[in-house]
Amino acid sequence: MAATKHEGYVCFQKMTSSVGARVFVNIMNEGMRLTCKRVVSSDSRTVYHISSNFADGPRDVPIIELQFGPANSLGTVTLIGHSAVPMSTYWSNEDILGFHASDKNYYQWSYLLTTEHSEEWTCTNRSGDNVAYYGLKHPSDPLYVVPSGCMLLSIEKAFGHLASELIAAMVIMSHIFLDVP
Repeated sequence: MAATKHEGYVCFQKMTSSVGARVFVNIMNEGMRLTCKRVVSSDSRTVYHISSNFADGPRDVPIIELQFGPANSLGTVTLIGHSAVPMSTYWSNEDILGFHASDKNYYQWSYLLTTEHSEEWTCTNRSGDNVAYYGLKHPSDPLYVVPSGCMLLSIEKAFGHLASELIAAMVIMSHIFLDVP
């Protein structure tokens, strides 16, 4: 049972595999979801909004905005209620997979190819504490219309407040490594 297996985690199951719209549903609180939508896509810029949606609250209110420049160059990160920050400041110069979150701490993603068709990403903090895990489908696998069951973002409860920023970091990485528009 998911609630027993992942007691110490906040778990989001990725419900879509579309680049333009990613929906993560909290499997322990089905009324909560995080949505990442591409709201602008042109030759000069690409903009994503990450929204936190609750069943009984406002829908699609952005909490993070990611702006990329021409040719998917790094642009800005805006945490709603704060000034825009250049991605080169938010994203660490120390390591291409590291970022500085709103809590002023440094986090780093690393990955392990677990099988021919699976990658597992792990996020840790400077102390080496596990923060989050994310399993990816193989690029040759088809896009899923329904949940795949294998695309799960598990966040240690102590770091649950970083859920939207962890998703933002994954979107930034997809632009850096995959040149995803």
